[in-house]
Amino acid sequence: MAARPEVRHAVVVTAETGVPEVPLRGVRILHVTTVAKTFGFLEGQVRFMGSRGADIYSAAGEARGIPKNWPIPFSTVEMRRRITPVRDLIAIWQLFRMIGRINPNIVQGHTPKGALLAMIAATISRVPIRIFQVHGLPHVAARGVRRVLLVLATRVSCMLANKVFCVSNSARKILVEEALCPPHKAVVLGNGSSGGVDLRRFDPEVCSLATGRAFRQALSIPGTAVLAGFAGRIVRDKGIAELAQAWLTLRAQFPDLHLVIAGEAEDQDPIPADAREILKSDPRIHLIGRCQEIPQFYSACDLIVLPTYREGFPNVVLEAGAMGIPTVATRVPGCTDAVVDGVTGTLVAPHDPAELAAAIARYVADPGLRRLHGTAARTRVLRDFRPRIIHDDVYRHYCDLLGHPARTGACMD
Repeated sequence: MAARPEVRHAVVVTAETGVPEVPLRGVRILHVTTVAKTFGFLEGQVRFMGSRGADIYSAAGEARGIPKNWPIPFSTVEMRRRITPVRDLIAIWQLFRMIGRINPNIVQGHTPKGALLAMIAATISRVPIRIFQVHGLPHVAARGVRRVLLVLATRVSCMLANKVFCVSNSARKILVEEALCPPHKAVVLGNGSSGGVDLRRFDPEVCSLATGRAFRQALSIPGTAVLAGFAGRIVRDKGIAELAQAWLTLRAQFPDLHLVIAGEAEDQDPIPADAREILKSDPRIHLIGRCQEIPQFYSACDLIVLPTYREGFPNVVLEAGAMGIPTVATRVPGCTDAVVDGVTGTLVAPHDPAELAAAIARYVADPGLRRLHGTAARTRVLRDFRPRIIHDDVYRHYCDLLGHPARTGACMD
């Protein structure tokens, strides 16, 4: 494949407004991820870059979960989460051919497997700008051979990338301290997270108390009940076993407490059979599967629980915070960036059902504490996690990598 010409777009700033004139015009960007639902975190970024002239494409291992009205071309490739040597070689070949057709200036890989294959294919194709976006570090909670493979995949992706976007300071710290990525390559986008929070969607004024009451009524949950919520994949790594054990203590202590769980189980990391039985057998636990109306879910909840073993930066904490709801989460990388302990929520030790139950109990017993921490959480989200903060930061990095002058405001409007 012939070498691509170096791309250098002049940033033309109008004297009247100081706004640059579409410096990304003619720049082609390809996003690659293992599962299409990851694109839900990138939709705002994609629209932002498209409005500034970029031509953007996307590819994933499956179309299931792709956001509704996804605004850019999408293709599937032969990609699985597990290490499958033959299929992985096919995926690299398919990505290589896709890159040849699109001729992108930037390839941005997301999730460990998608990023690894994308960085390999982009390097072979001599794509000038290769970005690895780290949404999470699964090796932190892995053991044995799986951990070795995940560490190797992360190290190779970082080595082949020109820049590594991290969704949290704690994720960047792990990458650097474990010598997985050179410090000069790893940057944190804005104040962290994949894309900030859509404050028009997650707004307690829009999703009113009436909305929450309707959500509860559909599940036969009394309006006077205290409702704890969990939103995420129903897998072992999310601490579901600990949540089930904590529930056994809480249900006896608080007869008006209910728990609603929004999410789907995955075969790759199943929860223990005893935890599954607790969740399914208790009438005050409501398993609702994948929730399409997640703002309404938050509006019905009094607190959110996230007893996870690992995170990159948990968006559920920011979404709940935007709705004025506190979170009980574990003291693990990612959660320590999202929750200000004792201010916007409470952090507890991972793998500790007793401490988890005690933290939840404090919020159940104290409505004033829920309001205090929920208000602080919303204030922090409004200040630090608007999507535009992330979009501007990505834009500046694109400009820098494309050879634009590194001037403050040169790539902002």
